[in-house]
Amino acid sequence: MAQDDYYKLLGISRDSPDREVKRAYYNLARDLHPDKAATPEDAKRNSEQLGLISQAYNTLKDPKKRADYDASLKGKPLSPGASAPRPSAPAAAPAAPPAAGA
Repeated sequence: MAQDDYYKLLGISRDSPDREVKRAYYNLARDLHPDKAATPEDAKRNSEQLGLISQAYNTLKDPKKRADYDASLKGKPLSPGASAPRPSAPAAAPAAPPAAGA
């Protein structure tokens, strides 16, 4: 299975603070807990998803692991809702040469 984008799994942007990562994880874990499933099939599916979001949370809650993970994402598109880094201000246009005869 291809590695999922941890930010997408948790429904957060790449620049989300630690408290938002934690909140997203706990909300998903509560909703996906296998004990809340109506059928055994739902419980199995919830258990698998809970494993994925737990892996995402355990990576993103640790500053070093998160930095390593973010570095591995370089060049990949941002999660929906993520703000792209702001480009630096354009350099000032060179001054026009003085007009001849002025």
